Amino acid sequence: MINNKSMGSENDDGTQRGEMNDVIKQLTERKSVRVFTDRDIDESIVSDILLAAVNAPTAGNQQLYTILRISDPDILAQLAESCDHQPFIAKGKLVLLFCADCLNMSSRRRFWCSDIRQSSRKTEKNRSVPI
Repeated sequence: MINNKSMGSENDDGTQRGEMNDVIKQLTERKSVRVFTDRDIDESIVSDILLAAVNAPTAGNQQLYTILRISDPDILAQLAESCDHQPFIAKGKLVLLFCADCLNMSSRRRFWCSDIRQSSRKTEKNRSVPI
């Protein structure tokens, strides 16, 4: 089990540890924000976030999710209620809602199975082997 102490600058035996990888450092220092300003969100920031999201690794790179971009105050208020009565959701300017895409799952599964069948070839001994 990894704890914050093991991510510090010293090993368990007291010897100095190298610099923490920037990605690991950002992951361990992240925080949730539930208080928002009334400031508009720059479109380039939203684009960067969405670009990072769609390029994030997923199992088999299937990306079996849909991202809903919600900024309508009425819909945000309804979302706040439906998400276990969390009022901070309604106070944001924008919510990116990540939903498991079950319809996409079943269509991708058919494609994946079909692709597997197409990606085999016959050898001289008439055996089917993956390419």
